[in-house]
Amino acid sequence: MIAVRKSKRILSNCRICGDSAVHINYGVISCASCKMFFYRNINVEQRETLKCDFNDNCEINIYNRHICSFCRLEKCFAMGMQRELIRGSRSTKNRKKNRPTTTRPLLVRQDKKEQPQQFPTLNLLQSDVSTLNADQWNLLSNLIHCYDEHGGLPYAQHFIKEQNSLPLKCRFKCAAIGEFFRQMLHEGQLIYEKNGDFLSLSSQDRSTLIHTTVKHTSCFGGTFILYQTQLMDYESFFQSGIILFGLPAMVSAKLLSDLFDSDMTLIKLVISILAFSTIDYIVYENTASVEMKKLIEIIHIQDMYTDLSWRYLLYKYGHTEAVLRFSNLIRCIFNANSAIIQATALDEFPAIIDYVVKRTERILVTDR
Repeated sequence: MIAVRKSKRILSNCRICGDSAVHINYGVISCASCKMFFYRNINVEQRETLKCDFNDNCEINIYNRHICSFCRLEKCFAMGMQRELIRGSRSTKNRKKNRPTTTRPLLVRQDKKEQPQQFPTLNLLQSDVSTLNADQWNLLSNLIHCYDEHGGLPYAQHFIKEQNSLPLKCRFKCAAIGEFFRQMLHEGQLIYEKNGDFLSLSSQDRSTLIHTTVKHTSCFGGTFILYQTQLMDYESFFQSGIILFGLPAMVSAKLLSDLFDSDMTLIKLVISILAFSTIDYIVYENTASVEMKKLIEIIHIQDMYTDLSWRYLLYKYGHTEAVLRFSNLIRCIFNANSAIIQATALDEFPAIIDYVVKRTERILVTDR
C-alpha cells in the first residue's frame, strides 16, 4: 500500500482584496500582491503622499486593488497588518545604502569566469512609482468610478433576479429580452453623464459622438454585462436572443464574451475609448450629419484614454504580457464589429439602437 502525503497548504482568501492566499503576512492572511503593497507603503513619508479621490471609502477587491492606494493601505491596517512584524528595519537598510562603496566593480561568477553583473529590467509592479503619473491615476480612477455608477450592471442583476422569480416556462421570453436590451443599453450610455471630457464638448459634438459610437459602445458594453452576469449561460436567454438578433450575431457575441480579458478594469477602459471613437465605419446611419466642430479635441481625448490603457497594462503586467493583452483587445473589437454587422441584418437591433440614441441624446444633449 502506497502512503500518500497530504499537503499542509490550506487555500484561503486574502483579507485585503479577496484574492487567493496561502500564507499569513505581517499578521494577516494575505496574497503576495497585498504583502508587497504593504511592505512598500508603510513608511511615514510614503503614506503622507497617498490620497483618496472618493471620500476615503473605496471598496478594495481583486479587480480594483491598484486603483486607490490610500484605501488599500487603510484596509491593510484595519485587517490587522503590523509594521513591527516586518523583519529588519528600513532605517538599518538605509544606513547600509549610505555606506561608501569601493571603486571595484561588482562581479558575479558564471561558468568559472568573472563577468560584470547583469541587473534585470525594473519590474514596474514592485513600485507605485510607475508609468502613470498622479493625474493619470486620477483619470483612471474617475473613468472606472464613472462606469461602475452608470455601466448598466445593477439593472441586469435586477433583471436576472426578477426573471428567476418567475415559473420556468415564463422566464427570458422574447418581449422581456427586447425590453431588457433597450433599458440596459440606454443605462450603459449614461457613462457619458459624469464624464468631464464629454461634458466639455459642444452640444453638436456630444450629439455626434452619441450617434457615431452607440453601436460599438452598446455591443461591447452590453456583452461585457452579459459576461459579468453569465446571462449567456441561460439556455432560454440565448434562444430568445437568437430569435431577436439571429444565430450568427449571438454566436459572435458569445465568442466576444469568451475573449474578454479577466482584468475588468481594462475592459472598462476600452469602453471609454470606444465612447470617443471617430472611425467612420461605425457611424449611426440615421443621423443627418456627422460633422464635428472640434474633431482634433475628440481625437486627443481618445488618444489620451488609449495611452492611459497602455500605461496601465505596462504597470500591471510588464511589456510582453501587455502586448499580448492589447492584441487580444483588438480581436475583441473586431468580434464586436462582426456581431454588429450580423445583428443589423434583422430589424430588432437597429430598432433598439434607434431607441437608445434618441433617449440618450434627449438626456445628455438637449437638457444641457
